[in-house]
Amino acid sequence: MSKLNEGFVRVTINNETYFREIGVDDVLGERRAEDEFNNMILDAVYSDIIEEEYMVNLQIVNTIIQKMPNVFDDQILQNFYNYAARMDGEE
Repeated sequence: MSKLNEGFVRVTINNETYFREIGVDDVLGERRAEDEFNNMILDAVYSDIIEEEYMVNLQIVNTIIQKMPNVFDDQILQNFYNYAARMDGEE
């Protein structure tokens, strides 16, 4: 169950904000600092909307490309590397 289905209260005391989950019979849960709460919400959103995750190390890909003996395979991988670098914001 997503944390987004839970209720929370925001409390600010002396300019310090924290959050507490509203539990059964309106019992408040542990205190969560604002950054911890934001990370928890972000993780919940990610887990609800991200279907797949890919991790690519472009340095390793580039090393593999440079060691390819076949020119045609090298070009295919080089195109992939260029595409991935553009998607990552690197040129």
